[in-house]
Amino acid sequence: MKRLFSILLLAALLFCPSCAAPQEPAPPEESSPPEETAPAGEGLTVADGEGAYYVFVVPSGAAALREQASRMKGEGYAVSGRQLFIRTEGSADPEEKEILLGKTDRPESQTAGEGLGIAEYRITVIGEKIVVAGGSNAAACEGAKRLYQEYFKNAKDRISIPRDLEERGRCEMLSNDFKAGWNPAVFPAENGIELLYQLWLPKNYDPEKSYGCLFFLHSAGVRCDDNSHIYTGEAKFLRNLEKSGYAEEMIVVAPCCPKTAQWVPAKGWKNLKYPFSELEPTPYMTAAWELFETTLASLSVDRSRLYAYGMSMGAFGVYDTLVRHPGIFAGAALAAGAGDADHADRYDTPLWIFHGTADTVVPYESATLMRDALKEKKPDLEVRFTTFEGAGHGIWAATADTGGLFDWLFTKRR
Repeated sequence: MKRLFSILLLAALLFCPSCAAPQEPAPPEESSPPEETAPAGEGLTVADGEGAYYVFVVPSGAAALREQASRMKGEGYAVSGRQLFIRTEGSADPEEKEILLGKTDRPESQTAGEGLGIAEYRITVIGEKIVVAGGSNAAACEGAKRLYQEYFKNAKDRISIPRDLEERGRCEMLSNDFKAGWNPAVFPAENGIELLYQLWLPKNYDPEKSYGCLFFLHSAGVRCDDNSHIYTGEAKFLRNLEKSGYAEEMIVVAPCCPKTAQWVPAKGWKNLKYPFSELEPTPYMTAAWELFETTLASLSVDRSRLYAYGMSMGAFGVYDTLVRHPGIFAGAALAAGAGDADHADRYDTPLWIFHGTADTVVPYESATLMRDALKEKKPDLEVRFTTFEGAGHGIWAATADTGGLFDWLFTKRR
């Protein structure tokens, strides 16, 4: 009987697993963690205590943009203790997470910069890239400053950029807190040149009003590296302007050329004519012209009242500018310079030319050659010609003190 009971119990256990002793539950199957998707509006983390995830990319030669990247890099380290890196375009393959400053070779920079005016910037996010674009290098620098101020400076524990970031602005040249009178400054040009310049603002500058604007180019003799070119003896024209009734009507842009460079692609100053229109402009003239255009786009300027004044190398520079940019200036005055006589038909700006008959630096004949070419090829163009008998090259004060010069120049309209 006992044997029969044992057989029945064994059968029950075999055919009824649930009646067996309790067992440990089987471990769940391992699976990959769910992919994390940042919710809309969540920021892109640039750097935090765990790491630095982005690199800066700047255009080659753009020292001012690199400086802005360095500021953000320093702030990133202060916040996270982690090092952000700065790369020059072309130095490495593109990465997924980059902060692009200015006109880099990345397609996102081109996309973000489409349609921007020379004084405009845009800050946006394209994919995983944070992009600061500008219609000029100066505008891009303004955008980079904005990015730094808004998202890097004074960040706590984590630097984050909103995924939906979209901001546009303008490069306001008055953001440097320029005051009335002369203001020394530095302009970051697209070709990498950090151009020194001086900006004159009227005493009661009002953005709601419009002003004339003078492009002032100095001679080779006062080239400098400290923005002192407007305080030399040759700048008598500017001293007279400061005391005149036009001081409150004019903005003056006076770029500074260093001792190692020139405004024009001339190998010397004794030739009688210069084929400027057939040559590439010099890097410093390219930077100076970009500065002038940015000024026009940033400040309240009447585009019908643009003027140019140049002495010696600066007069060469004015001639060079007029032939490359016709239809811009309402009037120009040139002292002791020479121009592109072979292409005199391309000049369309009323001129007042000054020269000394005993000039041994820039031949007097170069001035008469230019005058005669203009009379022949542009008979309807107003060209005044003033000769200083027996005078050499330094006719700056005599030119500046010429009666009626300011009235003739600053009442012109385009």
